Amino acid sequence: MLRVEKWRVQELALLLQQLHKLLMKGNNSEWANVFLHFHQEAVEILSRDELNIEALRRLIHNIVNCFDGYQSFTNLSLGGEDSDSGSELNRDFNQTKVRLLAVLSEIDSRTTIYTH
Repeated sequence: MLRVEKWRVQELALLLQQLHKLLMKGNNSEWANVFLHFHQEAVEILSRDELNIEALRRLIHNIVNCFDGYQSFTNLSLGGEDSDSGSELNRDFNQTKVRLLAVLSEIDSRTTIYTH
């Protein structure tokens, strides 16, 4: 049986929103819009009485694809107005990406059906 609690998807939505804000601060509106769209999808999934597991799987798949490849979201660095704010922004950005990947992995493991 699949077991994904709504609070896990809420955490995902909050992380996506946080990434959007960080990307906007770092003057990267293209990626910010991508993560805003992902956030809106997560909110749509949460708006239903019952979680749509297929929609959640697609969302996870699409987010994970952003981290694939050499010219990917993984290697992105954000600029700041000065070196101190830029390094703090990048630290927050990297921590949020790590947390996002952990949440995605946890949700993905709960949506996978294992057969014996």
